[in-house]
Amino acid sequence: MHALALAQEIGIPRVLVPRHPGNFSALGLLASQIKHDDVRTRVGPLRERLGVALELFGEMEAAARHQLTLEGFTAQEQKLVRSLDLRYHGQAFELNVAVGAGGLAVGAIEAAFHQQHRGAYGHSSPGAVVELVNARLTAYGLVPRPSGARYHGAGDSLDGALVERRAVWFDGKPHDCPVWERERLPERASLRGPAIVEEFGATTIVPPGWRGAGDEHGNLRFEREGRA
Repeated sequence: MHALALAQEIGIPRVLVPRHPGNFSALGLLASQIKHDDVRTRVGPLRERLGVALELFGEMEAAARHQLTLEGFTAQEQKLVRSLDLRYHGQAFELNVAVGAGGLAVGAIEAAFHQQHRGAYGHSSPGAVVELVNARLTAYGLVPRPSGARYHGAGDSLDGALVERRAVWFDGKPHDCPVWERERLPERASLRGPAIVEEFGATTIVPPGWRGAGDEHGNLRFEREGRA
């Protein structure tokens, strides 16, 4: 409801209003991957603890696959990601380094840590002892993404989507304002403020000085006319 007015106040020239904006967060939740994290702490030199980390990954992966199977995910719908929290001996902080699902090659892991440390802090110490802090496993249950099917409007003309005209106050004075029903807007509908777009669960208020149009996915894209 207030998106365009807020954008105008802080100088944002473009606003996208998605389909079903009142339910957007709920739809995002339904389309999100299921995620489980497992962390096991085993502090010590990486070269001495690597075998222990491999055993921990085996335990964590078996538990994660069992849990995802109970939740209804097939083997093809499961994704497991291994990583290690590493630091130089004597440091109080660590960096998370991703590792492959196959065998753990200590040289490759140390090289990745040195490179990541250099990228994060501007320096590395290839001769220093690398210390393992945590073995981490992130397990995902893969949820199908919503399709990006082309939007086809329910109406054939902009006039067919007009609900009424009413006086609406903007900047201290009334404006004759059309009220559109969003689900009846034609494909690629072109709108200009002042206007109101109503739909189940949300209302979009278009102030004077804004224009907008629908895109191929049914989103409404608005922009300021002239300088923001």
